[in-house]
Amino acid sequence: MSIKDYRAELTDKIVKEMEEAVKENKGWDLPWKKIAVGAPENPLSGTKYMGMNRLILTITASDNGLPNKWVTFKQAQKEGIQVKKGESGVPLEKWGIYDFWLTKEGKELKVAGTTAGNIANVTGININFKNGKSINKDEAIFTSKTGEEYSFSKAQEKFSIPYVKTFTVFNAAQLENAPKEWLDNPLKDMKEPEKIEKAENIMRAMEKDGLKFEYGGNRAYYSLLIDTVHLPDKRQFEKPEDLYGTALHEIGHATGHEKRLNRQFGQFGDERYAKEELRAELSSYFLAAETGIKFNSGNSATYLNSWIKALKEDKNEIFKAAKDAGKAVDYIMERTLDLEEKIEEKSDIFNNLEDAHAKTEEEFKNFLNNKNVKQYTWYGNSLENDKLYVKYLNDNKEIKVKDFRYWHDARDFLERENAKIRSADLKKDAFSQDLENRLNKSKKLER
Repeated sequence: MSIKDYRAELTDKIVKEMEEAVKENKGWDLPWKKIAVGAPENPLSGTKYMGMNRLILTITASDNGLPNKWVTFKQAQKEGIQVKKGESGVPLEKWGIYDFWLTKEGKELKVAGTTAGNIANVTGININFKNGKSINKDEAIFTSKTGEEYSFSKAQEKFSIPYVKTFTVFNAAQLENAPKEWLDNPLKDMKEPEKIEKAENIMRAMEKDGLKFEYGGNRAYYSLLIDTVHLPDKRQFEKPEDLYGTALHEIGHATGHEKRLNRQFGQFGDERYAKEELRAELSSYFLAAETGIKFNSGNSATYLNSWIKALKEDKNEIFKAAKDAGKAVDYIMERTLDLEEKIEEKSDIFNNLEDAHAKTEEEFKNFLNNKNVKQYTWYGNSLENDKLYVKYLNDNKEIKVKDFRYWHDARDFLERENAKIRSADLKKDAFSQDLENRLNKSKKLER
């Protein structure tokens, strides 16, 4: 299948799903299955796939529960790795530009007593010719046959030609003897506390970037005017993942602020507004691949009809949106990784607690906040004897106290305890439902 066919097929599939959603008066989401697959990358070259390639590979990996690692046939073969018999690869495309001195018209431009066709290479400062001579790039004047003059940048803008090349990649799971680390997918089975921690790191990183968060009311939205994400009260969400999924979607919008990626937002109901919403939808999808947190958009018929119109008019719109969404997610994750590295540097903050004996809960909170740590549990004099004390409920619902040397050990312990409680509650709910079903069935038989 050619890349053009794949573009048309994927776009037609998405349009069809949107049209069915409108017809049935229900929301539409991208084709989610397995979520946390990470960003698509080539483990041999280190390439991070972008734009439409990112969308295609992430959908393929998440739909099939695959690791998001991809290589070309030749790359694998060079490393002694074989593609399994009968496997089909995924077609991708690579965009580039033929510099103007390599194009038919550009070669004929006169410059410094010769033609642009004699340019050997261009550095950040100089234009170097095949005869060994050089001139300053900013001082060069290129003249056409008809006498028009161009600076280097203007000649590049007018005479360079974009090109696209297609190539095929194979997933790590399609290889006979791929390294084990290519097949590992640490994100796929990510537990809820890990997902939430990733989402909280993203929110903290964007706060450092100047974005503000406010809670209250019944609406979730991003205010461009005051650069603020507004979210409903936390208690209005059924589960934490719903809160963070909504927050990440609005953060996607926030990357479009003029001080960040400077996208056009438009006014509610117009074409630009709908296109921006599509970009936020796709950024949510890419962030779900990074964090495991899905955003349930339940998009309205108004948005869907606008998107259907845009996609039908331009088969490349979904990929233009994917390119912008990819830039948004890269912007977010770059800042998040910087923050996580700083937190990691301070993960052993309890190594030396001689100057950190808190007398009150407030002192303890301030101590942790000053260290970029926001997870804590207070119990009495929490740092007594250089230990962190936490309280929890045991299996008999008795309050117990346990001490730890490091805050992350305490956090991990509490997460395990909470997971046990959630598991017990789920089992209890399942038992209650089963009992209710049996009672209803017996009542029907009695009638």
